Amino acid sequence: MEYSIGQTFEGIYPPEAAVWCNENNAHIEEITEPGAAVRQFQIQENTPPEVTVEDYDRALEQHIYDTRVARGYTTREPSYYLQSSVPRWKQDALDWVAFVDECMLYGLDVQNRYAAGETVPSLEEFRNNLPVITWTYADPSVLYGDQGTLGIL
Repeated sequence: MEYSIGQTFEGIYPPEAAVWCNENNAHIEEITEPGAAVRQFQIQENTPPEVTVEDYDRALEQHIYDTRVARGYTTREPSYYLQSSVPRWKQDALDWVAFVDECMLYGLDVQNRYAAGETVPSLEEFRNNLPVITWTYADPSVLYGDQGTLGIL
């Protein structure tokens, strides 16, 4: 037997229908009207859970955190080094502040459009469109040009 979204069953539904649902992003829901003599079931498509503003916020914060940790800043934000006398750390701080600004502007734009009921990217598209940082010092081991290596941050 073939199965499809919207198909109904009276009394019981065949176990094969449940298997079909599991393989086709669907489920079987009881749709019996109150007082009906016979139970009814219908195959319905699974709908993805609604994405919330909090989901976008968590994705944004995770992206910022992951970017920071990937550079080696595990406990401190690079912006702490804005007044550093170490050129690489100071430049990392400047790069970081510009990056976070760019991320926040994008994230807040999407969140504001969401709150206004406008079209927004899916959560996956949002993550894929988050800004990527460009570090001025591509090699994180450089402190003073070629004169030193990075210690523990």
